Amino acid sequence: MKLSNINLIVTCSLATALTACGSDDARSSSRQDLSPAPPPVPYHMGADITWVQHDEFYGATYIDTDGVQKDFLEIMKNHGFNSARLRTFVDPKAADGYDQVDGFGDLEHTVAMAQRIKQAGMTYLLSMHYSDNWADPGKQCIPVAWQGDTFEQLTEHLREYTSNAISALKAAGVTPDLVQIGNEITPGMLFSVCDSTGIPLPDMDPEVNGRNSNWANLGTLLKAGAEAVRAVDPKIKIVLHIDKGGDLGVSRWWVQNALEQGVPFDVLADTSYVRWQGEPNAWRETFTTMVAEFPNLSFIIPEYGNETATDPPTPSTMRIANDLIYNLPNHRGLGTWFYEPTHPSQSGIGIGLVQGDYSSGTLADPWPSVQLMPDALAEYDSMKVEYASRLSL
Repeated sequence: MKLSNINLIVTCSLATALTACGSDDARSSSRQDLSPAPPPVPYHMGADITWVQHDEFYGATYIDTDGVQKDFLEIMKNHGFNSARLRTFVDPKAADGYDQVDGFGDLEHTVAMAQRIKQAGMTYLLSMHYSDNWADPGKQCIPVAWQGDTFEQLTEHLREYTSNAISALKAAGVTPDLVQIGNEITPGMLFSVCDSTGIPLPDMDPEVNGRNSNWANLGTLLKAGAEAVRAVDPKIKIVLHIDKGGDLGVSRWWVQNALEQGVPFDVLADTSYVRWQGEPNAWRETFTTMVAEFPNLSFIIPEYGNETATDPPTPSTMRIANDLIYNLPNHRGLGTWFYEPTHPSQSGIGIGLVQGDYSSGTLADPWPSVQLMPDALAEYDSMKVEYASRLSL
């Protein structure tokens, strides 16, 4: 036997546990086996922390469950949070603005907070309100600077504002990972004229608006926003946000209309509170049905809280919301964002992660030293371990 043949036999004997020897197919298979596996789809376990910036300005500090004062982003990361959500407004200091004193939530403040988030190694979801004030199902206040214009002008305002905002964030090195085109826009967007407190004025609903009673208008506005985001950075995931986590029928109807209008989007966000959207088993029906019916979409819960529930019985919905989205098939559940964990009470429901109650203070009041609740954060400590393969972004 030739020496070269002996060498081949020895080499083959060492390799037989992995593959057959001596064929091109075997060598090709071996190369494929050595290829790195694709990374897991990231899971964003997040919280909306828009108010933190304002509260810190007025003196708030935060105490972790170990009794040590820390930066709030450090506390979040300690307990498994890897993402944040920021709300941004066109001009919060306008005549109908929600923060006419300091203007928190405008683009300048949003860039500064996004820089902190990215420096902490976290992702973020940007919620664009297209309003000077709160945008929600009851009101979608047209910014003062945009009022009285034609629908074509209104569409161009939205497109230009979106482009400028995303461009500014990208230029600052803090490109958002996901962008909501509007906030809780189930009834539509840009359809109210509001007073100085952000309340819609009676009999002032303008003819030029984006109500869902005219899906052509609403679709045009949504397409303008989505196209503006993608023109700046096509890697950003486009999110449409409604408020019907417990209502499969309306959620399905809304998505079907958006798709029929040709709105380009990647993710459906459906708010899920017990107080407004019903019990968690209704959320489960909505998300598990929609993920099967709309195979090209991913899903998130952009707002939920620390609430009790009866169906199924649970002292807190935090774990239910995350397990539901995390376990959607094919990793198409991308994440959840707890709503304002540093505020213990909102609209009569306890949704915070902090001890005490300082929700009656005015915007000008200094906030106290805030202690995080150990029992609540222990839920996230547990999820941090169980979700580890997708939380490492």
